[in-house]
Amino acid sequence: MLKGKKYKFGLSKVIMAKRTYVEGSGATYSDAFQCGEAQTAVVTPNYATGSLYGDDKKVVDVSEFTEATISLGTTVLPYQASQILFGHSVDLTTGVEDSSASDISGEVGVGFTSKNHDGTYDAVVFYRAKFTEGAENYQTKGDGINFVTPSLDGKILPLEDDDPDWRKRNFDFASESEAVDWICSILGITNTFTTTKYAVTQTLSHATSSNSAVKVAKGTSYTTTLTADTGYTLATPTVTMGGVDVTSTAWDSSTSKITIATVTGAIAITETATQDV
Repeated sequence: MLKGKKYKFGLSKVIMAKRTYVEGSGATYSDAFQCGEAQTAVVTPNYATGSLYGDDKKVVDVSEFTEATISLGTTVLPYQASQILFGHSVDLTTGVEDSSASDISGEVGVGFTSKNHDGTYDAVVFYRAKFTEGAENYQTKGDGINFVTPSLDGKILPLEDDDPDWRKRNFDFASESEAVDWICSILGITNTFTTTKYAVTQTLSHATSSNSAVKVAKGTSYTTTLTADTGYTLATPTVTMGGVDVTSTAWDSSTSKITIATVTGAIAITETATQDV
């Protein structure tokens, strides 16, 4: 299947992270947060252009990226946005914010995902962005319900040290969580925004399991105890994770328990108890 841009009908997971640049060492990202639930995202690249004419014709035509404008609409702006984006003093416990004329806006890395018509997801990261506060709208309650949501406007800049890079994109992820994983890997931050879950399949014959969950979160532990039906005895089960046999480390015959400390893939358990003679 041809990879690349597709028809899009979704937008989700606007993730931002504080950007700290040290000359000679490059940039690092920290204090990541999700900027509310995404509603709109408009990115408009701007280019400087120039043409050279000679002999009554255009000899050279040059177009060079200068910056891009970005406009984001979200359902809410978390406290971290005021603190990291705009330099305001915010008590993250009480929610009290102090704004000063001397506050200095900070730079961030920005990423978000978009859903394609075929169910796959794309992801984009902007390495260096700087936002200004948008207008705050207030209105009284009327006969109908009108939601007033915040907006952010900013600029996307190329990197320092004569590095022209400003954006990185990747296409056709199978799930939103995989797209977010990629965004976090580019920014070097931990993904705390999605939870990847793996399927748990149990094929049991003349036996039961104490754990009936059909999915388990990535990075968590999984345990279950097998019990043979009356008149049957458990055999050594087969336990695989991500298609790899992990029976030797997961199965404890003395307790009839299966234990996986850290789940990294789909779990399949097969047990066929033998009939007592």
